[in-house]
Amino acid sequence: CGHCKKLEPIYTEFAEKMEKDLPSLLVTKMDGTQNDVPYAEFDFRGFPTIYYLKADDVKKAKEAGKPVQPAKYQGGRAVDDLVKYAKENVSPSLKKEEKPSHEEL
Repeated sequence: CGHCKKLEPIYTEFAEKMEKDLPSLLVTKMDGTQNDVPYAEFDFRGFPTIYYLKADDVKKAKEAGKPVQPAKYQGGRAVDDLVKYAKENVSPSLKKEEKPSHEEL
């Protein structure tokens, strides 16, 4: 769809930035119309739909035998919006790996 095509370069830039800034963070995309949805909790009503899964939450849910609860991203669709959300919501086990900014060096 047109909205997905518009988001594609933004999402690609976001993924590249996260690969540098927070390499343990997995950024991926999936075509919900062409693939089996991995969790019933993903609710695609419009496209593109962005979900965020915290690694620690996925691990805890699997250990407890409970369903994973993804967070539906409701923020802006600019690279900076996605980066800010990811850094604010990253699992504690990944956050410690975040590279320092230039100001912190």
